[in-house]
Formats: sequence, structure tokens, C-alpha cells
Amino acid sequence: MNGVVTSYRDTAAIGGGGFASLIGLVGLVLALRGTGQGRGVAIGLALASLALGGLQLARGFGVFA
Repeated sequence: MNGVVTSYRDTAAIGGGGFASLIGLVGLVLALRGTGQGRGVAIGLALASLALGGLQLARGFGVFA
């Protein structure tokens, strides 16, 4: 702010992003191990959860602030 670098942390975004990333990682592992018709959808949803979790983590640490 006003040419001064400030530290920014959003603990709710960090916690939520970490949780979403963990859920996405677990879902991805389970989807890759599974078989069946819905495997592609499960992989896509897990990757989307990982991506959104990573975005929230980045926002929580102030990368986009």
C-alpha cells in the first residue's frame, strides 16, 4: 500500500484451500485406482478440486492481492 510491501494472510482461504487440495488428492488417487464408467468424471472432479484448492491457497498467501 502506498509503495510499501505489506504481508497478507487469509487463514480461512489457506485452511479451505488446503482442505480442498487434500480432498482432491485423495479423490484423484481413488479415481486412478478404480475402474468403471464414471472413472473419467471422477478424475476430472478430483483435478478440479485440486486446481481450486491451489487457487485458494495462492489467494490466502496473497499471491493475487
